[in-house]
Amino acid sequence: MRETAVTSGLLATKFHRPSAPPKQVHRPRLIRRLNDGLEAGRWLTLVSAPAGFGKTTCIGEWAHTLDWPVAWLPLGHEIESVLLAGEVPPAEIISAGLINDILELEGRFLLVLDDV
Repeated sequence: MRETAVTSGLLATKFHRPSAPPKQVHRPRLIRRLNDGLEAGRWLTLVSAPAGFGKTTCIGEWAHTLDWPVAWLPLGHEIESVLLAGEVPPAEIISAGLINDILELEGRFLLVLDDV
C-alpha cells in the first residue's frame, strides 16, 4: 500500500489530545454528565455547541479524569486540508490505520472524533 505525505500526516494525528489552554474554564456539571453517560453504558455521546464554546477543552478535561486510554482523532482541519490538496486517500487506508491502532488498545477506551 502506497502511503502519501497527506495520508501519513492525517494518520499521525491519532491519539494526540489537545493541550489544555492556560486559562481553562472548568465545567464540573458537564464532566459529571459525561461520566453519567459512561456509567449508564452509553456507547456514543454527542457533544454539540457553536464554535468557540469549549467543546474540545471540556472533552479534554474529562478525558484526563478517565482511567483508560483515549484515542483522539481530529477530523476538522486535517480532513479539510486533505480534501483541498486533491489527494484524498482511499477510505480503506484511513479506516485500516485507525482500526489497527484501536485493536492495539486493551480493555475499555474512549474514541474522540473532534471537529466532526
